[in-house]
Amino acid sequence: PDIAFITNTTNLHVKTAIKLANANIHIFIEKPLSNSTKEVKLLLDTIKKRKLITMMGCVLRFNPGIKKIKKIISENKIGRVISVHAENGSFLPDWHSYEDYKKSYASRNDLGGGVVLTNIHELDYLYWIFGKVQEVFSITGKFSELKIDVEDLSSILLRFSNDVIGEIHLDYFQKPPARSCKVVGTHGTVYWDSNKNNILLSGLLVSALAIVLFETSTLRLDQNTFQAQAGMAN
Repeated sequence: PDIAFITNTTNLHVKTAIKLANANIHIFIEKPLSNSTKEVKLLLDTIKKRKLITMMGCVLRFNPGIKKIKKIISENKIGRVISVHAENGSFLPDWHSYEDYKKSYASRNDLGGGVVLTNIHELDYLYWIFGKVQEVFSITGKFSELKIDVEDLSSILLRFSNDVIGEIHLDYFQKPPARSCKVVGTHGTVYWDSNKNNILLSGLLVSALAIVLFETSTLRLDQNTFQAQAGMAN
């Protein structure tokens, strides 16, 4: 085959990817890359040596709302960004009606589960928009009554290298589910609500509150969008 999609449990991603890379097969890896740094360097070196095309399944980079936020920021429509708050919370037992949530990879430490890695999209798209992180602090652990052996809540505080302050809330127990991102700048605020599929843009650079609705977009993976450095799509 020319390409392989790695969609097994998180703890097996890197091991599987190394085998495929050694067979000169291009790789799409479901997020997260791994629950361990073991053998990650070997995977990176193998991919680089064999000049393979790789990509992580960090799909929110292609979400119309997240792309719109990035565009608004790059066009300076809310001025210099001061802070960002991202939230992703939902009730884990409702995720897959066909399986017992207690047996799913997201619920099991031995399979690489836990809310931080399973819900890694928020960390990824904030890194994509704001760059490297300089400082991090979090309160992370098991707080709900869910019968799982991994963390179900993570409250993360970040300081990016450009001095943007980020707050991320991730949980496995929220009902109804909520997913959003609010970016605050010196001239206004942009807010994305995943449930409503809209963006609210307000502030000094617009005359009134604006609501931007998205059209359905098609994700086309070609040579340009598919290249990455094994760990992260750029």
